[in-house]
Amino acid sequence: MDAKLIQIPPSTVDEFCDLIKLRKEFAPFESRYQKLYGELKALLSKEPGDAAFTATGERHCLNISACAMDRTPDVAKVRKRLGAALFLTVVKVTVTALKEFLLDAEIEPMLIVTQSGPRRYNPVPIAAKATSGA
Repeated sequence: MDAKLIQIPPSTVDEFCDLIKLRKEFAPFESRYQKLYGELKALLSKEPGDAAFTATGERHCLNISACAMDRTPDVAKVRKRLGAALFLTVVKVTVTALKEFLLDAEIEPMLIVTQSGPRRYNPVPIAAKATSGA
């Protein structure tokens, strides 16, 4: 599908594209953050998940919470309690789970495709206008 030209205020377009550039410049900080975050997770990996901690640096105190708890239904117990017919009305099948048993070509005809997710925005600099020195 060809892209359609849409009227958006030029100042909005330019400011948004400038911010995308600044965000990319921030990437090294994000990379360093993720590395340190991984190191902290590794340091706490052997600690009990229900424990909270405090670590002290020279300039900051870092409060570390207990791990979040996931609650997942036991599928076999749910099926037994609801019965097969009612169970089929509440069960959710994922494409990822189907890929463990079927080929993509087999899965595709069974999919209901809906539009979801945000649009992607790709800034493209406009070439500087040439000035003639005539």
